[in-house]
Amino acid sequence: MKRCIIFSASKIESYKKININICSGDYIICADGGYLHAKALGIKPHLLIGDFDSLAIAPDDDVKTEKYPAEKDDTDTMLAIKNGFKNGCDEFLIIGGLGGELHHILANIQSLKYALDRNAKAVLEDDKNTVEMINCGSRILNKSDGELVSLFAYSPKCEGLSIKGVKYPLERVVLDNAFPLGVSNKITDEFATVTVENGDLLIVVTK
Repeated sequence: MKRCIIFSASKIESYKKININICSGDYIICADGGYLHAKALGIKPHLLIGDFDSLAIAPDDDVKTEKYPAEKDDTDTMLAIKNGFKNGCDEFLIIGGLGGELHHILANIQSLKYALDRNAKAVLEDDKNTVEMINCGSRILNKSDGELVSLFAYSPKCEGLSIKGVKYPLERVVLDNAFPLGVSNKITDEFATVTVENGDLLIVVTK
């Protein structure tokens, strides 16, 4: 698997609460103002992409850029995801895509579905939450990464939903997208296991 790390422009208060381990094979993209996060961390991106409406400083001269008009169909983060696919990536870590304006948060959550439909794993992470979407599969959640887990049906229904290692375990239930049954469950064991047999499930871990 080739991983793409995308820095988006939403506010991050503490980088220490984000698990950023850059590997030599990672492809790093900054979506517009996300460049400020990379620069603060001393990370040089392979590409800076977007319409640059939230970029408060000029990028370094040796940073490759792709500028797009403000009036476009794709968000800057979606431009970055599409570029990652173009460069052979099938795993995405999107940092800084959860804080800020609600419409951007919702757009970034939709981008998880975009990646999932193309057989890629994508995760949104900031200093407060980690968000991932799965379909017909399982995830193991480490308590050390956050003790509070919430589950949401992104598709109309998630069938065969099970969660173990938590205060309120579930066994092969149906979760629909019209009632928030899966909110605020506490991880009690060292690890929790989430499984869904059918449907798109949104997993939110609060740190």
